[in-house]
Amino acid sequence: MINFITAICLPGCHDTHGFCNSPNECRCHTGWEGDNCSECTRYPGCKHGRCSKPFECECEEGWTGLFCNQDLNYCSNHKPCKNGGICLSTGHGSYTCSCPRGFVGNECQLRVDDCMCANGGSCRVSDVIIL
Repeated sequence: MINFITAICLPGCHDTHGFCNSPNECRCHTGWEGDNCSECTRYPGCKHGRCSKPFECECEEGWTGLFCNQDLNYCSNHKPCKNGGICLSTGHGSYTCSCPRGFVGNECQLRVDDCMCANGGSCRVSDVIIL
């Protein structure tokens, strides 16, 4: 007759997500982690997400994309427009700036002091430049 001895796992080791080969050990099945194997493993590269099952990436509020790395509130969270420019979210972490008179550039970072026109021409900066 063969007697099989079953090791007693570390107290708190999850019954289905963990196992042990030696007493007071807690080893995790694939897709589970943590001291007691009670935390699911997120999808590799998941930045601002969580999981309920292994290898998921459920985005936290305000984030989207496969890796939850696209900020839906980019304008609010980052305030990229300079010099009084107005930020307009265009979705999936993108934005555009509406620049006030006298400023241009993707983030209204360039000051337009003087217009320089060839052949004696004159120029004018409009009230609002949208890039």
